[in-house]
Amino acid sequence: MTELSLHVDLAAPPEEVWALVGDFGALAHWHPWVPNCSLSDDGLTRTIDLGHSAAIEQLDASATTTWSHTYVVVESPMPITDYRATWRVERSPTGCRLIWNAQFTPLDDDAAFMLKAFFDQGFNALAERFGRSP
Repeated sequence: MTELSLHVDLAAPPEEVWALVGDFGALAHWHPWVPNCSLSDDGLTRTIDLGHSAAIEQLDASATTTWSHTYVVVESPMPITDYRATWRVERSPTGCRLIWNAQFTPLDDDAAFMLKAFFDQGFNALAERFGRSP
């Protein structure tokens, strides 16, 4: 099992950031690598259309709090299994910190690099939108 933890410090209040990233079906609204994302009627499953393939992720409603949610990957084109991740936002003196923690089993040597690149791109897009906090 591999664990990755990434964060970005944003110059915006946590309520504002969470209003965007906390919406489980809104990934395509802020992540530049996600062209389309749809949410199931019950709001617990999202399908991420990556153009050439799709990923299906399921929200763990029992692990959801005001500024945090946990999800698992049900199906993915990425070379991983047993993926479980948590998004959370914390207030900071200059805005907020958005944190992503994931545990997964990589199926090849590039899996962790690919996941990190995906989230780095998302964090960069959020920093452009909200500004980086010092």
